[in-house]
Amino acid sequence: MSLIKWSKDYSVGIASIDEHHKIIIDYINELFLAIERDEIEHVISRVLDGLLEYTEVHFVYEEDLFEMFGYQTSSEHHDEHQKFIVRLDRLIKDHKLGKVAIGMEVMDFLKQWLLNHILKSDMAYSQFLIEKGVK
Repeated sequence: MSLIKWSKDYSVGIASIDEHHKIIIDYINELFLAIERDEIEHVISRVLDGLLEYTEVHFVYEEDLFEMFGYQTSSEHHDEHQKFIVRLDRLIKDHKLGKVAIGMEVMDFLKQWLLNHILKSDMAYSQFLIEKGVK
């Protein structure tokens, strides 16, 4: 079972970005599956570190496109990215220090943040980048 199932509703119409989103969803689903199977301690560091690293790569990719094509609300989008990175990084550090357990509350946060970000913020730039020829 997965926490997030990819849907065409999540597609921004740009294959490269959709593929990034699918990979981020895969990380979240892997973490969710480990929680369900009570195997979280075996995979948590690898998955959380991978999620953080890949999310940063994806955000840089989007922001480079914004800069290249002059997307007007890029600074607001960048701010959303930074807030998420800071929160995820803090969550990982707190977990490693034993201050935070990774459970359904964290999974709900990851799911809600990602889907809201895709469906609102990312959909807002979709047509702009498509018109610029981004695929």
